[in-house]
Amino acid sequence: MCLRWVRLQIHKAKGDEFDNVLLVLREEKDINFLIEQNLLSNEEYRINYVAISRARNRLFISVPALSATNQISLNKNFDIEVV
Repeated sequence: MCLRWVRLQIHKAKGDEFDNVLLVLREEKDINFLIEQNLLSNEEYRINYVAISRARNRLFISVPALSATNQISLNKNFDIEVV
């Protein structure tokens, strides 16, 4: 298996696409950009959206913890696998 690791800042990745994208979030509350989806008035949400929209095949999001409430909210809109 050959892996190529590319670390980019989100702003620099705008316009690029990658087979796999890993977005690392610092806190569980940072996942709210997927739950609330308020891209018009929240710059941080827009930045995270740019990050996740770069994935062609697979998107991985790492959060320190995920409450049952947030997991249920995410499952309503997305096909997610919590590991």
